[in-house]
Amino acid sequence: ESHSKEVLTSVGFSDEFWKTPSDFLVFELYLYYQFFKQNGVLALSRKPLHWILKPCSKSKGVGITICDSNEGVRKHIEKNPYCVAQRYITNPFLALSGHKFDIRVWVLVSSIEPLRVAFFPEFYLRLCSEKFDRENLSNLKAHLTNFSVNKAKFEDKAESVRSREYLESLLSSKGVSFSDVILPQIQNI
Repeated sequence: ESHSKEVLTSVGFSDEFWKTPSDFLVFELYLYYQFFKQNGVLALSRKPLHWILKPCSKSKGVGITICDSNEGVRKHIEKNPYCVAQRYITNPFLALSGHKFDIRVWVLVSSIEPLRVAFFPEFYLRLCSEKFDRENLSNLKAHLTNFSVNKAKFEDKAESVRSREYLESLLSSKGVSFSDVILPQIQNI
């Protein structure tokens, strides 16, 4: 933390800035931005990776981009520095229909210090409306599960979701125990 304060001061932030944990997060994001700006993602990997870039100030899938080159990421971050960059999984586990999905989980954070998190055991899956296609990254209906992106393909919102039981059955058909393998990983996050 003391080294970070020195760096903060050297880039023009005053001590008044450094008052809450969220200030430190903002500073860390600033450092990551500077790192990407100076080095690009080539510094993180020798081979090109796929990245999903999400703007911080938008919702409902607006402004999300998937890049399949380090140069694409660099150009996007130069134009849109306030975004979250995440490595994109190009070989996801797919629903039986060949559609990508994500798991929507509810948790209750009742305390930060000490950290106390209650995990709600029920959750649901949100599906993409089109079959996954790693060759066509511009088709967001095959890559993003946001209902706002996919609603034109679903007659009603219920079509875009699946239950916990669906996932358990899907995994069981692949010889994977949801309770023994997947659930502990979700709870560990």
